[in-house]
Amino acid sequence: RDAAAIANTVRGLEVLTTEGTNRAGENTAISGTGHTFGVRGVTTGEAADIYAPAGGYFETQGTDTGNAIRGYSDTITTANLLSLFQGASDFTGTGLSMNFGTAGGSFTGTSSKYLDFQNDGVSVFTVSAFGTTTIGDGTTNHFAGLQIGFGGLCVANDGSCVASTTGRISAVDYQVSRAGLSETYVSDTELEAGEVVMLSAGLTIDRATRATTTTVLGVVATNPGITLGTAATGYPVALAGRVPVQLSTENGPISKGDQLMLSSLPGVAMKATGTGAVIGIALEDFNDTRYYSDGYLTEFGNDIVEPVYEPIFTEYDPRLNDNCYYSGGAAHGDEPCVPLMATTTEAQLDEANELVQAESEEEALEALREIDSETIELENGEGVQVGQIVMFVQRSERWIDESMLSAIVGLMDSDVSELQDRLELTAEEEGTPLGVMATVIMSISELWNRVTGIEERLDRLEAENAALKHRVSEIEGQAGVEYEAPVDTQPAVEPDPTPTDETVDTATSTENATTTTMSTQEAEDDTASSTPAAEEMVAEEPTDMVETDVTEEASEVEVEEETPAEPEPETAPGSQSTEVTE
Repeated sequence: RDAAAIANTVRGLEVLTTEGTNRAGENTAISGTGHTFGVRGVTTGEAADIYAPAGGYFETQGTDTGNAIRGYSDTITTANLLSLFQGASDFTGTGLSMNFGTAGGSFTGTSSKYLDFQNDGVSVFTVSAFGTTTIGDGTTNHFAGLQIGFGGLCVANDGSCVASTTGRISAVDYQVSRAGLSETYVSDTELEAGEVVMLSAGLTIDRATRATTTTVLGVVATNPGITLGTAATGYPVALAGRVPVQLSTENGPISKGDQLMLSSLPGVAMKATGTGAVIGIALEDFNDTRYYSDGYLTEFGNDIVEPVYEPIFTEYDPRLNDNCYYSGGAAHGDEPCVPLMATTTEAQLDEANELVQAESEEEALEALREIDSETIELENGEGVQVGQIVMFVQRSERWIDESMLSAIVGLMDSDVSELQDRLELTAEEEGTPLGVMATVIMSISELWNRVTGIEERLDRLEAENAALKHRVSEIEGQAGVEYEAPVDTQPAVEPDPTPTDETVDTATSTENATTTTMSTQEAEDDTASSTPAAEEMVAEEPTDMVETDVTEEASEVEVEEETPAEPEPETAPGSQSTEVTE
């Protein structure tokens, strides 16, 4: 019994078996065998000033070999290999605590793990040094899942997150590797991925056919990224994104960007024509010699292939080193294989398994590329090719009369005379869509010709008007002189204060004669003075202006020639002396 107040080391039994250099056999300090416990340790927990008490303390001083605690059985079947119990106390502590990287050590390596659960040497559940949890062996050989029967899941990016709502996944952002958003619909018909479907009774769906007027709904999705709803006999119908679609060459070759709609084959699409429901847009050309397109295999190929390969579990698997062999074993290659180092075996095994899996998947995809498109005969005896490509989901309605569109294109490609003839012939087909269209085109053409003709005439008249104004202005400037009235040399005659009718007639005749004589003289003077200037101006004007002026002058001359001469006014007695005098 130790009752001292100092830190003594007290051992009831100490066995040392560390002397010697033997490393081949088993070196054990104490070995116990019992029907209940092989070794039992109990602590009162009182001596806890320096060390934390424990019923058993185990330590290893090795570096890259050995364990502090090891449990093993070669006979156990249904019992637990390791059990931790807590009795009737109110326990608020931690059932299993692991604290690494203390006392100046580190636990930050990329291969550092808190947990590594393995099945036959293959890790199926790991927790890294920073909490990254990996579930599954990373292959398609075994299914792994995470099930939360009652609770929530929360993911954030600010270091704080609380899953407070049961049955809800809360996150700042979502990203899935697969494309497409779909919704589940129930169907009594066994459908295939990529088939075009239509609404059926209630909220169910069925394979789409032309024999019914039921609304075409969309395409059955192939492993969509997000699926809304669930049902035991449900099918995911694509709502948005990329999705494979079954299609045929019934309406000709299909190119990237073509709209797709239901063909005469149930559940199969084709290039869109005429009026109908459009289900999407082709994202790639359809090679009618292959059933699966390149885009399909790249995007969705891994979802349908089933590669067969055997995982590598040991560092001595011949597949780790190509073209090598092991002495004493089955020959495999020409060079001897070098066994992997123990410290790097796990990482290299993982890498080797990834390579083997990738090679197997590529072989399976290559086999899909070799599958030919399917040939199906239509009701009219025509054979079409059927395959699958990737399309973009875009549900819409198409309202186009292809025959009318072709007719319009043909009319627009004709020359003017041929177009007019064809329009007149087509317009005679009263009551038909083409006849109505031809009539409309002719009416629009006539209105257009009128509008353009009026504009041209207005422009021409404005130009002529401006030219005439310019010419008149020039002539007035060149011929403008101040008029001087002629001097009368005859003595003034006193008028009779009481003129008789004869006197009045004589005076009127004299005045008219004088006016006529003066107008004639003025015209002669104007002509004599303006002719040189006018000729000089005409010589300076442009050619087209000269032609206009000459034409107008000729017209004036013709008018003057055609106008009959006015009769000479009768000369009253007494007026003759006046003319002679002037």
